[in-house]
Amino acid sequence: MNLGDRIRKIRTDKGITMAQLAKATNTTAAAISRYELGQREPKMAILEKISAALNVSVLELLGFKSQEDLQNAVARQMILESKKGHLGEMQPAEITALIKSGDVVLGKDGKPQWNLKGPVSSSALDEDKRQQDLLIHFSSLNDKGQKKAVEQVEDLAKIPDYQKGKKPSEGK
Repeated sequence: MNLGDRIRKIRTDKGITMAQLAKATNTTAAAISRYELGQREPKMAILEKISAALNVSVLELLGFKSQEDLQNAVARQMILESKKGHLGEMQPAEITALIKSGDVVLGKDGKPQWNLKGPVSSSALDEDKRQQDLLIHFSSLNDKGQKKAVEQVEDLAKIPDYQKGKKPSEGK
C-alpha cells in the first residue's frame, strides 16, 4: 500500500470526504485526489496537516508502525547500498537479480527502489541484522558518543580474536 492508498483508506475509514480533508489542510479536493491517486506526493508541511486532520502520525501515513520501523528502513537502505551500490549506478542485469532476490522492488512509477520493508533475502549477508542494530544505536548517540564508539570499534578491530578470518585463540 502506498502513501496515497493509506491516505484514502484512513480518510474513508473515518468517514471524511475529500472536500472536508481539503478544507482542514487548506488545500483543494483536486490536490487530495492527486495525492490519493499517487499522481503527486504531498510536501512535508501538507503531509503534517493531513496527518493532523486524520488524527494519525506522519509515520503511520508513510507506512511505518513506529520510529524504530523507520530507523530500520533507513539502516536497511544504508546497508544494501553499502554492500551492493546505488541503484542509479547499476547495470540492468544487476537490478534484475536484485528484484528476483527481493532486495529491490519496482515503484508505482516503474523505477526500481530498495525494498525497505521486506525481509532481507538469502543473498544478503548474515551480518545485516547486527549492522542494522549497530547503526540504530550509533545514530542515537550524540557527537561525543559517536566519536567514542568509533574509537572502541577501532580498538576491537586490532584484536586478532575479533578479526574476520582469524580463529579465536584457545585457552587464554
